[in-house]
Amino acid sequence: MIIRPGSTLIVVLESNPAGESIDLRPSTVFAVFEKKIIISQTDPPISRYPRKKIITLSTLSRERSGPVRNAFSAKILEYFDEYRLATGAKVPALLITPTSTSRPFNLRAGYRISPPFNSGLELTLSWYPLNLLNISIGGLAFSHRYDFRFIIGMTIKLNLNIDGRDHGIEATIKRISYPGEQHQNQGLEFVSLEFSKLNAATRQSIGRKILDLQRDLRAKELNR
Repeated sequence: MIIRPGSTLIVVLESNPAGESIDLRPSTVFAVFEKKIIISQTDPPISRYPRKKIITLSTLSRERSGPVRNAFSAKILEYFDEYRLATGAKVPALLITPTSTSRPFNLRAGYRISPPFNSGLELTLSWYPLNLLNISIGGLAFSHRYDFRFIIGMTIKLNLNIDGRDHGIEATIKRISYPGEQHQNQGLEFVSLEFSKLNAATRQSIGRKILDLQRDLRAKELNR
């Protein structure tokens, strides 16, 4: 596996041993040194806590047999708020060092994906916009600034707009967390939900959208 500046990587977060629940975030390689790599910060960004966390990075390469996906583990050494590119622009970036060799990697259809900007997905509660962090066939996660009071186990009704079409969904709150070491009375609150009522048409629409976003990520990797 060869990593070059300009290559597209997929940062894989929160995967379980079965590989059934993963959060994918694209990133670009800025610079490659002997044992260190500088990559772009993801959107949404990878939290600074815990520091020096281990992440998985996936690459897609062209082989004679067709596209082959591999992955390797890496430790985040440093977070840059303003990394200067050759163009002079300053962007958020991460300094990482590989901690494993390359291995085959399989992205399953049911993964959670973090929608990029202008993805065609919009989430609202009582017409109030929420920041959609990730979504899968089984659930989603969003952040908000304490506009609502949520409790684990609560069932809420949301509206998910997919490419201009509204879909009413009912979901149960499974986890509430806060970025970094932030106190719960400051800043953002992250809410993870599991769909409790989802009709067949909505489920199919979510599935199609996830596959569309997956294809977009794949195309960006192959066209790097």
